[in-house]
Amino acid sequence: MVKKISILPIGSGSSGNCSLLCIGEYKLLVDVGLSTKRIRETLNKNDVNLEDIDAVFITHTHSDHVGGLKELVKHINAKVYATKTTLAHLKLDTDNSLKYKNRTEK
Repeated sequence: MVKKISILPIGSGSSGNCSLLCIGEYKLLVDVGLSTKRIRETLNKNDVNLEDIDAVFITHTHSDHVGGLKELVKHINAKVYATKTTLAHLKLDTDNSLKYKNRTEK
């Protein structure tokens, strides 16, 4: 079965990067370099609730890609995916409602 794939750019540039990737009903944020408020507002304008996010994927640790992550994880119940090295650099407390899923680096 073919699933519909869509991408919604929420922000792109040195001031912050974030995109919503939808694959069927699955909703994934790619990078979180923007405020939770801005992400929520943009999602709501596109009939998506922040609480419906299934996962977050972080590409790397530059602030324009992770600047809003610590606040965002307080508002969602989604796993954060990144390489082991990226997760180590983020230095986030796993008890702060953040769920890690480490991927093996190749």
